[in-house]
Amino acid sequence: MLFTLNLSHPLTYKEEEHSIEEIYDLKTGSEFTYCCRFFYDDVFLRLEKKWCGYHAPYTQEEKDLVEGGYPPPQRQGYNLCIPAGKYSLLQTGVCEDEKEILNLVKTLPLSRIEGEIYIRFYKEKEFEAVMQIFLPL
Repeated sequence: MLFTLNLSHPLTYKEEEHSIEEIYDLKTGSEFTYCCRFFYDDVFLRLEKKWCGYHAPYTQEEKDLVEGGYPPPQRQGYNLCIPAGKYSLLQTGVCEDEKEILNLVKTLPLSRIEGEIYIRFYKEKEFEAVMQIFLPL
């Protein structure tokens, strides 16, 4: 099920490469995001990774700010982001590989023939992680 999300503050990341399998090895509260360009190559939908960014878990001070409705302070070196804005959001379990992600993206109502999407992997609990696909509206 797709949800509409109004992201009021950007989600920031430092450039750091991670693979899907690594999400379960990270600390709880960690996340990484792939920014991908989607486009059609003749007939087939393609995904091309532009960058991968990592965000370490929030400190207690940062959690308090976010829970109070404020943006967390900018961390040094965190210069990549999912920009603030309106998105269609799909949250699901973590896909096993990039081919499975592509098959999932194919099911989304893409309103353009090319653009950017963000695929966020978030470690919620010790043995639980989720994958979120942000599709800009």
